[in-house]
Amino acid sequence: VPGVRNGATVYDEWAAYHAERNKTSPEMKTLGGGSDYVPFSFYCGIPSIDVWFRTDKNKYDITIYPSYHTGYETFYMVDTKVDPGFRIHQGCSRIALLTLKYFADAVIIPYSIARFPEEIKNALVSIKENGNGDKLLEIYDKFPLLEESIDNFTDVSTMFVQQLDGMKKDLDPVMIRAVNDLLMKVEQAFILPAGLPGRPDTRHAIFSPSQFDSYAASGFPGISDLLYKIDDLDYEENAQREKDIKRHISDLTILIQRATSLLKDFHLI
Repeated sequence: VPGVRNGATVYDEWAAYHAERNKTSPEMKTLGGGSDYVPFSFYCGIPSIDVWFRTDKNKYDITIYPSYHTGYETFYMVDTKVDPGFRIHQGCSRIALLTLKYFADAVIIPYSIARFPEEIKNALVSIKENGNGDKLLEIYDKFPLLEESIDNFTDVSTMFVQQLDGMKKDLDPVMIRAVNDLLMKVEQAFILPAGLPGRPDTRHAIFSPSQFDSYAASGFPGISDLLYKIDDLDYEENAQREKDIKRHISDLTILIQRATSLLKDFHLI
């Protein structure tokens, strides 16, 4: 895809920007809320992407341009000030279309199962920061079982990818269909049928926006929401909150074990 600023390609610009910010590779974040993919990703567990260009933080320390979603965001404003010539719009559209074509043309869906446990581990590390890890262990002594389930998911994911890579060329059409069905179903293993605590319309238990920041990306939002201002609760409220935390950690452990079983019990023959 041609670059939209000065690079030869969009990837060149992407990599160069992150190199300036001491990143070893271009950054891909988990999805936040407040957009059209919300019911697909956070309710149904359908993998989704959001292609966009953000501001250069070295020049403008803002999240998005000030006229966004205001009456000033006219065609003229975008064409002359925000995105002259609609080059960024074209770049996003080309990336999205080529991604769709890449997925449609692939025999095996190019969905990186191996990245899942990496991102889950990173999310748990973030949750455990600022003393929350010790607090969760104090509340629920079986909290380490959640970490153990993530480690098991990591091992099984690695074995599945290695097995699949070694047999891709030998799979018949029926097995190809079975593999693709599995790849599309793995993320749905993380769906809580009743939704997150107090949020029946948000069911993805691993990656969903926080109840208190619907736009930001969040890992293990149920845990972070339940921990929010827990020390400000009275005795009875605190006891109920701790009970909810125990139940939710148990649910998370089961969901990750379920995803692990999906991959572990699948046999390529």
